[in-house]
Amino acid sequence: MTLFLLLLIATLTVASHANAIDPATYFDNILTPSEKEGYTSWLSSLPAPYPMHTFMPTENSDDGAAVFWNLDEENKEVHLAIAVHAEGWVGLGVAEAGGMIGSDIALFESSSPEEVIDSYVIEDRSRPLVDACQDWNLTDATVQDGWMIVELRRLLDTQDSQDHPIMNDVELWSAPTRLIAAWGDGEMASYHGNSKARLSVRLFANSALSESAALEKSLDEESDGYFEMQEDNYVIPANETTYLDFCKTFDELDIDQSGGISMIGAIPVITEETRRFIHHFTVYIAPSCGPFEFPKSMVRKKLSV
Repeated sequence: MTLFLLLLIATLTVASHANAIDPATYFDNILTPSEKEGYTSWLSSLPAPYPMHTFMPTENSDDGAAVFWNLDEENKEVHLAIAVHAEGWVGLGVAEAGGMIGSDIALFESSSPEEVIDSYVIEDRSRPLVDACQDWNLTDATVQDGWMIVELRRLLDTQDSQDHPIMNDVELWSAPTRLIAAWGDGEMASYHGNSKARLSVRLFANSALSESAALEKSLDEESDGYFEMQEDNYVIPANETTYLDFCKTFDELDIDQSGGISMIGAIPVITEETRRFIHHFTVYIAPSCGPFEFPKSMVRKKLSV
């Protein structure tokens, strides 16, 4: 029997990544139709729509960036576009670990409207450094009516040590591509404050499913069922770090062990209210749930306050 595990019963909020969503609806909960006009006019002027797109919200969801892409596998290139409600500068990049440090950035500034700067970041809150090899190419740029919309292209693998190769991420066991963006109204790039966003997407996936939905669909198809580890009545203490250990027996989980059990995957399900406290989960097997010293045999969650 193959099973997968749900670690907490709650509601998971995931940013959309789908070609089934109308990109004209992006920014709807942020801007009025008249404020969106520069963006929607650009969408309607495209000779051919980008096949894939997503919206990258800021941390407090009061702004964001619309990102579009198309893969030219014949020429081994990626074509990208980013739209932001700003008039000064915008940067779009591939992150090493999801943050600014170590990211590979394509930087566009309205003060130099004919070029995009291939750059990289080695220190947080500092201006990106110019790459020795300029591998991003500007396809088109629109700066009007309060909008910046920049289209660019690059080889999937530039063979440049200062660039991150864009790998085929279609399979669920491979890491998704971590995109980051930042923007502002000054003529040159400066500290962005809250005008930043990040999102993990699968650039090669020709699917309307979000990252979590694709994983759940795959596990549903390949498993015989699932079980939930639920602990929703725990009061988090006011300590910097706390480990919570809890255990469920197979009988409590109503799992038939007669044919043997293999766990093939796990989905952490975390609410917006609790996500800032969760650091990681570790899953172990124990001989029982009796009162004994934990021999690395429980679901252990690290909670940070």
